[in-house]
Amino acid sequence: MLESVHQVNFPDTQLEKKITMATHRFVPTHYHNVLGKLPPALTVKSGDTVITQTLDAGGVDKSGHKLAEPPNPMNGPIAVVGAVPGDALRIDIIRMTAIRDSGWTMSGVASNVVDPEFITRLPPRDKITWSIDQKAKTVKLAEPSAALKNMVLPLQPMIGCLGVAPRLGQSISTETSAEHGGNMDYRLLGPRTTIWFPVATDGGLFFLGDCHAAQGDGEIVGTGIG
Repeated sequence: MLESVHQVNFPDTQLEKKITMATHRFVPTHYHNVLGKLPPALTVKSGDTVITQTLDAGGVDKSGHKLAEPPNPMNGPIAVVGAVPGDALRIDIIRMTAIRDSGWTMSGVASNVVDPEFITRLPPRDKITWSIDQKAKTVKLAEPSAALKNMVLPLQPMIGCLGVAPRLGQSISTETSAEHGGNMDYRLLGPRTTIWFPVATDGGLFFLGDCHAAQGDGEIVGTGIG
């Protein structure tokens, strides 16, 4: 759960020359568990910068208040003036900042990362708290076992869920992903990363949420540190 700063662009050089780029501070009033053709919560121009704060995967804000239901409630959609089907929407992730000093993951691996016959052998899954040190740029277990007491990981913010409204007027759950984006949970989708999405509906309709302070490859425990 972080503050995210990103730019939205689509490649039209002549249009960009005529646009005065602006910065928007986007405070959501509604959150969405699907990516789809929904009314825009914010409309921007190509090249604009958007600053916003997200909820964690369970719908909890930086103060511990639950504002939305899981899975992965998302901010948006953000419409881009002039974006039409056939365009490509470019998102530049500029900066991400943790907005609370703790996060959580689940213990043990998730059931969807093992073969079905092993599911019944998995141990109980408990919620584990992590401490986030913004000054030191590290994360560590809040109550580590003796074996893990010296384990300190780098703070490496990333966006778990981001994308645009899919084609054919579909609304697709934030639990999954496809060519429109969605719940990709790729740990390198963080600051200084650029990602392109195919525009399938007018305005593109960009969503984001499910941000993490750190995550391993594959998110095998079912969540990054949110």
